[in-house]
Amino acid sequence: MTEHYLKIKENALKIERSISNIIWLNGLEKFNEFIHLVSNSLYLSAIELSLYNIFEKSEITSKELFDLRNNITEENVNISGLHNIFADSENFKDSFFSSDLMFEKTAKRIEEYIDYARMLHIENLSLDYMTFLNRENISEDEADSTFLKLLTRIDKYANYDVKIHIAPMNKENRDYLNKYVDAIELIKKARFQNIKVLLDLKEIFSTLSFDLKYFKDNRDYINHFHISNLDGGAITFTDIPMHNKMVNTSFSQDYTNNFFVMKINNLTAEEKSDIENYEKYIHVFKEIYQVPLELSPFCSKLFMNFIYRHISAEGPDIEHLYNYDIH
Repeated sequence: MTEHYLKIKENALKIERSISNIIWLNGLEKFNEFIHLVSNSLYLSAIELSLYNIFEKSEITSKELFDLRNNITEENVNISGLHNIFADSENFKDSFFSSDLMFEKTAKRIEEYIDYARMLHIENLSLDYMTFLNRENISEDEADSTFLKLLTRIDKYANYDVKIHIAPMNKENRDYLNKYVDAIELIKKARFQNIKVLLDLKEIFSTLSFDLKYFKDNRDYINHFHISNLDGGAITFTDIPMHNKMVNTSFSQDYTNNFFVMKINNLTAEEKSDIENYEKYIHVFKEIYQVPLELSPFCSKLFMNFIYRHISAEGPDIEHLYNYDIH
């Protein structure tokens, strides 16, 4: 093995494997069961929190947060970050760009969750699921100006304590910041200290927007990954090596990633409550990340709506594509 290979593997093994609780049933009692499951997993070390799914409300008291943090740390589980902070979508129906009221409501929500992150002693806050980022007939330049104004405000508020990750989302959900390139080019326009880009592999594949050279050149703007389901969408043989190259490039750089976060948000309650399904799902994550760069990659399905891939420097191994034994 070359020195370069060993360095890549060393970097890869430093990355913590986290899972979002949106895979699990809602409610605090059910979440406590979830903590216990993660604590007893050999393959996971952290939870990415969707507080709305735990408390079923957006505003959380300090006592609730402290109790939650204690419950998690007592089980020797880390917290990789907060996400899904706009889960109460009924309060964010209007376009972000439509009024000063929406701007202020959005800024206040993010600042509130920065405070939550501080109370929970965590560093990552992801602005995913912002479906209300619709331009509604204003120009892209106008939208950039307004969104940069928001980012400038929250960058200052974060004050080096919390990294804010903006998340691209495909055109089926909104008409602004649809590709990770768009997001990176936007934050290049200002000298932010705390603003980064969240890379969700679902968005990469649904927009077919991955550019390996661009990814390498702009690697410093990305330090948090979500691995989510493709909602049943097809994936082509051409797409598979894109994923492998992207993840391996992140490994080969100086170590900057803290977490890869696994999430899936369209399982039924019955599927979520089936422990056997959950254990299979965790097994997949173990297979993907336990022995990085040593397994032939392939693509298969665990659930109807979840596609997973192995990591390899070699590209797709078509022979194994349909021959995976779930154990």
